[in-house]
Amino acid sequence: MSDRLAVRAATEDEFGALLDAAAIAFHGDRSDASRLRLRDRFELDRSRIALDDGQVVGTSSAWGWRLTVPGGELPCAAITLVTVLPTHRRRGILRRMMKALVADARERGEPLAALWASEGRIYGRFGFGPASWTRRSRIDLAGGVPLRSPVADPSLRLVDLAGAAPLTAAIFDRARRQRAGIMSRPPAWWTTRILSDAQDERPADGAPKRLVACGEDGYALYRVHEDVAGGPVGGIGQTTVEVQELIAATPEAGRALLAFLTSIDLATRVELHERPLDDELELAPADPRAMRTIQQGDALWLRILDLPAAVAGRSWAADADLVLQVDAPGDPGLDGRWALRIADGAGVAERSERPADLAIADRDLASAYLGGVRVAALAAAGVVVEHEPGAVATLDLALRTARAPWTVDVF
Repeated sequence: MSDRLAVRAATEDEFGALLDAAAIAFHGDRSDASRLRLRDRFELDRSRIALDDGQVVGTSSAWGWRLTVPGGELPCAAITLVTVLPTHRRRGILRRMMKALVADARERGEPLAALWASEGRIYGRFGFGPASWTRRSRIDLAGGVPLRSPVADPSLRLVDLAGAAPLTAAIFDRARRQRAGIMSRPPAWWTTRILSDAQDERPADGAPKRLVACGEDGYALYRVHEDVAGGPVGGIGQTTVEVQELIAATPEAGRALLAFLTSIDLATRVELHERPLDDELELAPADPRAMRTIQQGDALWLRILDLPAAVAGRSWAADADLVLQVDAPGDPGLDGRWALRIADGAGVAERSERPADLAIADRDLASAYLGGVRVAALAAAGVVVEHEPGAVATLDLALRTARAPWTVDVF
């Protein structure tokens, strides 16, 4: 590797070059207005760029957010914008940037790190494992979509996006505590991204973003797209209600919002983005086939940086007394044997010299941590080794959660 290569935080003057390099890797670019909005929420001191003789050849950054875990939430480094120019691949740049981001997160006292993986084969070697999944669903509206248990006289209203952040943030914070895997949102994230509807962000058909609220208990953000000749009246094609986000703090609010979205005049179908795998709304229509999955995939990839803090920071579903052999190559802070003791919903992890009851890789422990992956499935896949009979079942019971983890934000 060239001695000219340096990895450090970007300066204010280098923010534009950082985005230029990222645009090459992601095959796109941002408008000037979009760059300014990103700068408003960007934590520049948490960025790590790679420079070759002064040229930005690698980019990465993180947000200091909080992640819901079973029974609570923990500080988490939300890693983003990780790129390496195609001219500088296979020079160890990604590894150096990831090492710097992780070291910074540990110094800040963050026991977890998370990201969305553009390529699945890359991040496992850095200790990240897929820990939540989402799906996209479609509802065809021909014939209507009656619900088995509709909500009587719901308090629904359309809300102007400007000034809506206090309402939506309060609902979001209530709802996010009901599931693991959801990131906190700082104020700038609401104003410059979630509730932003700038012209340069709109799709080709120019459809505006709408916000409907159900009292103080739920909201949905959506756009209506017309893919028809001559408009929705007499046209041939589809008019789609694209639901970018449906957040409900109560089941009744979720059903009321679904009933509203499936009754919008002149629409022919509804598409719901980034829904949980165990979406209760799928069971709401009278027709069990009304809502069908059109896409499903991994969402949040998780890495455990501080095992004692991660164990103490979540609640546990069953007692356990196990020794885990955690395989974390190149990470002495996690690699090795750990005694895991759980009683009355609380857990403690500490170093141990006792023989291991089971062996698990760092990436697989991270996948199982939020309850979205069963340890028994990992054992069946041959990636978890049980040394003491019953150890896999014991850990599975302790990790069990009532609801599947869900990640709303793509960052």
